[in-house]
Amino acid sequence: MGNKRLVAYTCGSAGGVYTRLGLLDKAEELITRGLEITRELELKDWEILCLKNITDLYEAKGDLRKALMYSRELSTCIEEHLNEKSMNRIAGLQVRFETEKKEKEAEIYRLKNVELLRMNYQLREALAHVRTLQGMLPICANCKKVRDDDGYWQQIESYISEHSDAKITHGICPECMIKLYGKGTTQGQA
Repeated sequence: MGNKRLVAYTCGSAGGVYTRLGLLDKAEELITRGLEITRELELKDWEILCLKNITDLYEAKGDLRKALMYSRELSTCIEEHLNEKSMNRIAGLQVRFETEKKEKEAEIYRLKNVELLRMNYQLREALAHVRTLQGMLPICANCKKVRDDDGYWQQIESYISEHSDAKITHGICPECMIKLYGKGTTQGQA
């Protein structure tokens, strides 16, 4: 097949040279042979070359009817070739566009996932560090024990320690200090 391509090109080109040299019969034989091979192999570029050379050949021979016929074939062939090239180029551009679009979508998806993972990590970290008491908390008006969800009463300090990360320390407020130890006592004396 590689040899046929070379033969087609050589016949078309050599036929054009023979036409310019005035060896019209030899030119016709070569160009006709080249045209047959280019059509058989569907080599549009070289078919155009052969059609141009055969048009010139028949013009040189004075056979304007055949020159016009081949000239029309030449125009049609050029148009088909350009359309085919355009369609191939458009198809290539579409493939490239779709590929780039998919790559961009994949990158956006990846970035969204990275952001979601980061946010999930931050949320988990926050949840690990924050435990809050929520809702109504029944407390005894007298002893200040707290009733848990199971109905058991327990000291408020132990309830808060179990249900939050808070650490309980003890002290005495100024009012209780006076009640317990009298007016002249200061905080440091307790």
